[in-house]
Amino acid sequence: MAALAVAAGVSASSCSQTPTNVPIRTFQGAQRVAVVCLRVLGVPDPANGPLPVDQNNCAPVPAGVVPDTLPFHLFAAVTQTTRGELAIVDLTGGFVVDEDQSTPGTNFIPVGTNPTDVAIPPDGMFTYVSSASATKPAIYAIPNRSLLGDTTAVGVPDVPPLQLTDLAACSLPQPPLALAIASVPAGSGTDGGGAQTPYALVALLGEEGNLPARVVAIDPTNFKTQPHGALPPCVAAGELHASWAKGSGPMP
Repeated sequence: MAALAVAAGVSASSCSQTPTNVPIRTFQGAQRVAVVCLRVLGVPDPANGPLPVDQNNCAPVPAGVVPDTLPFHLFAAVTQTTRGELAIVDLTGGFVVDEDQSTPGTNFIPVGTNPTDVAIPPDGMFTYVSSASATKPAIYAIPNRSLLGDTTAVGVPDVPPLQLTDLAACSLPQPPLALAIASVPAGSGTDGGGAQTPYALVALLGEEGNLPARVVAIDPTNFKTQPHGALPPCVAAGELHASWAKGSGPMP
């Protein structure tokens, strides 16, 4: 993906002064992309941020229409492997979202060292990012109502910009190389009582020590209940590998 750059300069008040330049902020190591449709105008509870909606609401911008007047905007979440961040781009409005207005430049969401993939389920409620950190491989869950931080470029009131400790997360025994969303049929829960969520996270884990590369399914319901800033082991959604115990439980 070609890098996108955001540059800003502060002009001097007279020709005799040397202009002060704000450093250029670019996409660095942009790799993976996922999209989500958010309602930014006419939100029933705007104090909680934009509202995730079905992607069918985010139609292309008609000719002659000002994007700022549209209630639904399509956003791209782009991993930044160099900085360990997630950049958000308003595809409808045509700009990169600044997550933190109090810090100079264009700021992104911290998501752990070496983010390898990003995935968004059909309900659009969370954005999941896999981090292949050498010391803390993990998956982070970003609530999409907070996805835009305190930007003032869209119609909803700002919410505090996210920090890494604000995110729900779970640790992995091996570095994640890829992440995807898989539908879970109703009534197929591993506890016999039916699935608690309509989808599971599917992660490709790379070889680590004596552990071979493997594909695992992870139950996302635990992200909703665990305290933010903690890093408990990810919980398996079912048996996908011979080394796993059948049923739900922490990953080995």
